[in-house]
Amino acid sequence: MPRTIAAFLSAANTLFDNASADTDIKQKLATRGYDDMKLAQERARIKAYDNADDVQEAAKGANQQATSDANAAMKRLNDWTSQYLKIAKVALSEKKNLLEKLGKSVRTTKTASQRVAPAKAAATRKAKKSGAK
Repeated sequence: MPRTIAAFLSAANTLFDNASADTDIKQKLATRGYDDMKLAQERARIKAYDNADDVQEAAKGANQQATSDANAAMKRLNDWTSQYLKIAKVALSEKKNLLEKLGKSVRTTKTASQRVAPAKAAATRKAKKSGAK
């Protein structure tokens, strides 16, 4: 039994071609219930299977293209959103609540380093002045 669809379809077509061309094979198949009408029905089933496989392969290609298009659109949207948020951050730097409404997390209090920075700077200036004398 062929393992690939293409090999199966090729073998099936060869089988039906041989069965319809050789009277000895036709007679043997007829004794098993495969007269000309039954062979035509079975060939039609193989053709329907081939057509269904073609449709499935076309759908796979369309799905891959749609996924690629969706990924590209999402990248463009993410790039635009990133640029928009950068501009909004600058434009609304004094209006933190509006940035929060856009979904941008905003620090409303100083960090520990920012709180001690003035004292540290004053100590550094004082040390420089006393060392410069």
